[in-house]
Amino acid sequence: MIQVFDKFTGDGILAFFPKFYSGEESIIRAIKATNECHLAFEEHYKNSRSYFTVVPKDTGLGIGIDFGMTTLMNTQNELTVVGVPVVYACRFSGAKAGETLLNQSAKEELERLCSQFVNFSESELFIKNEGNTIAYKASLHKEAYNIVAPDWDTLTQKYTKPQEGSESQKES
Repeated sequence: MIQVFDKFTGDGILAFFPKFYSGEESIIRAIKATNECHLAFEEHYKNSRSYFTVVPKDTGLGIGIDFGMTTLMNTQNELTVVGVPVVYACRFSGAKAGETLLNQSAKEELERLCSQFVNFSESELFIKNEGNTIAYKASLHKEAYNIVAPDWDTLTQKYTKPQEGSESQKES
């Protein structure tokens, strides 16, 4: 997968799929990664049943996805991502076991990229201090995953700003 792991949050992880690294199809890569995470968890949980006295059925990952502008910040010599999409991805990770929920902006980006290869079903999620909110489950057809690996040279050129006094600035 082509993502950046930001941090462990105690009961979860935060990963982001920036376009400068994951390409324009970053949200498709995020959906694919969530499917792989659900499968890996289910397999590990099933193979670990002998360690339990009672095996709860409703155990699994709740994953939330948002899309939008974030900021990479240096906090106490560690890089981290901050912004509204981080907040809502974390809130939407309150999904039921085995579910991935998207908010409106993530749904719209997925529709923009591959509307012919995605089906949505509407769901809801209770968010503290906001109440019941609309959330979406997305099912991607396998054609949506037929994306090539990013061309990092092109992405680097597209998303890198020339440094003041650099050769590329001097030539212009």
